[in-house]
Amino acid sequence: MDELARYREAWQSRRTRLFALVAMIVAFCMLLHVWPEPIVIGAGAVATMATAWWFAVFRCPRCNEHFMGMLTNDVAFWRRERCGRCGLPVNTMPT
Repeated sequence: MDELARYREAWQSRRTRLFALVAMIVAFCMLLHVWPEPIVIGAGAVATMATAWWFAVFRCPRCNEHFMGMLTNDVAFWRRERCGRCGLPVNTMPT
């Protein structure tokens, strides 16, 4: 796989993870109102946290470190525009 394809695949993976995270948060909020059983809410919370973890461990295609870097610097880490380690902007392709 060439470098351009690797970057393209990595950024597509990040978009998929972000979409899944937003969908899980919306689904969990709906679940709270539709089916307020403790076991169902617990399962929904665990699924939402697992999806958030899956998004947070996305690796930068350039430096192969966690793209989010240190989460203490920015509360809204899902909106991060650059790699926390090497500074690569989101959706940048190699030249």
